[in-house]
Amino acid sequence: MNSAGIKAVQDSQLRVSGTPTTHSSAPIPWVVIGMGGVTYGKEKRIITALKHMPRIQPHFFTSRWENGNIEDSLQEHGFVFTRTFFGHFGRSHFSWTLKNLFFSPRLFWCVWRKYHEHRAQGIIVLAFTSFANALPAIAVLRWFAAARVIFYLGDIPANSWPNRLIARISRHTADAMIANSHAVRRGLEDLGVEAGRVHVAYNGIEFERFARAQPLAWRQQFGWTGDALLVGYAGQFAENKGVRDFIEAAEEVLHCNDRCRFILIGRIDNKNETYNQIAAHIVAQNLSEQVKFVGWLSEMERAYATLDIVVVPSRHEEAGANVVIEAMASGVPVVATRAGGNPELVSDGETGFLVNKRNPQEIAARILQLANDSGLRGHLGELGRKAAKSRFDACKNAVAVQNIMVATLS
Repeated sequence: MNSAGIKAVQDSQLRVSGTPTTHSSAPIPWVVIGMGGVTYGKEKRIITALKHMPRIQPHFFTSRWENGNIEDSLQEHGFVFTRTFFGHFGRSHFSWTLKNLFFSPRLFWCVWRKYHEHRAQGIIVLAFTSFANALPAIAVLRWFAAARVIFYLGDIPANSWPNRLIARISRHTADAMIANSHAVRRGLEDLGVEAGRVHVAYNGIEFERFARAQPLAWRQQFGWTGDALLVGYAGQFAENKGVRDFIEAAEEVLHCNDRCRFILIGRIDNKNETYNQIAAHIVAQNLSEQVKFVGWLSEMERAYATLDIVVVPSRHEEAGANVVIEAMASGVPVVATRAGGNPELVSDGETGFLVNKRNPQEIAARILQLANDSGLRGHLGELGRKAAKSRFDACKNAVAVQNIMVATLS
C-alpha cells in the first residue's frame, strides 16, 4: 500500500474505538527500540499500550548500562527482551558517547539477528534522538528486509541541528509517526516533518487500577494529623521538572496554612545533585517534618488515592505527562504549568488549574485555593475523572495505535 493509502486507512481507524479492522488473529512480531533503564513516561506508555494490543507480539531491547526497574516491569507483564549495547549519545558523560560508538557494530548485529530470529515485521522507535546509534540497523532493516518502522514519540524534540538531521532521516524511514500530544506533533513539524504524517494518540491508563487503589498510611507514618492535606509531586528530581518551584511553593503555603503537608515521590539517588541540594534546603529551612521524600513507588495508584492535590510544575515542554492523566483518573485535582501538552490535558478551572512556568507564587496560590475549599477540590476532581475516562482509556487508545501498526503492513 502506498503512503496515501496508509494515511487514509489510519485516519479512518483512528475514528473508531472498536476492534482492529484486520481479520487475522495471529500475533504480529515487532521489536521495540528506545527503552531507558527506569519505567518513566515513555516506558510506561509503551508497556501499557502493548498490554492492550492482542495483534502485536513485542520484543524489547534494553540497555546494559542503565540500572533500573525496566526489566522487572517487562517481566511482570510477560514481555521478552534482549539486553544490548544501547546508550545515549552525549548524555551525562562523554565516555558514554565513546562507548556507544565503539559498540555500534555489535549493536547493529544484535538488532539484525533478533529481528530475524523473532521473524519480526516491524520496528517501534520510542525516542527521537536518544537512541540514534540504532538508526543504521533500522535503516538497513527498512530497506533490505522490508521492515515497517513506526516512530511512537512522547517527547517534544528541541529544534537543534542533530534533531533536524534525524527528522530528515525519519521522514524517509518511517512508515508512520505517532505522537502522544499535539505539542509533540507541532515540535516535529518545526523540524520539517509534514503535519499530515503525524497522528496523535494520547497516553492510555487502566482505570480499574485507580478505582480499587488502597490509600497509603503516610499520615500515620509521618505522625501527621488525620485532617492533614497532602500535596504531592511525582517525577524525576531534575531542574526541568520544576521540583524547586514545588519546594518554594510549599514554603509559601506553609506560611499561610499549617494543615498542608508535602510529599516528593521519585527515585532517590545520592549522585543526583538536584536531589542533594533540595534535601539540604529542606533541612536548612526546618521543613523536615512538613516535607517528606518517599522514594519511587511501583504502585502509584495508591499514592494518588492518598493525596489531596497533585502538582506538575514542569519548566520544560512536557509532552503529555502521565502524572496529570493518572491524577485526573484518580479524582485528584491537578495544578500544572502551561508547558507543552499540559493545556491539552487540563481544562483550566474545570478539570484542574494551569499556572505559568517558573512561578512558585502562582502554584502556591492555587494550592491554597484548593486547600481552603473542599467543595472545589471535589468538583475539580470529579470533572477530571470524567474527562480522563472519556479521553485516556488504555484499551481504546491502544486500539488506535495498533490499527496504525497493522495498516503499515498492508
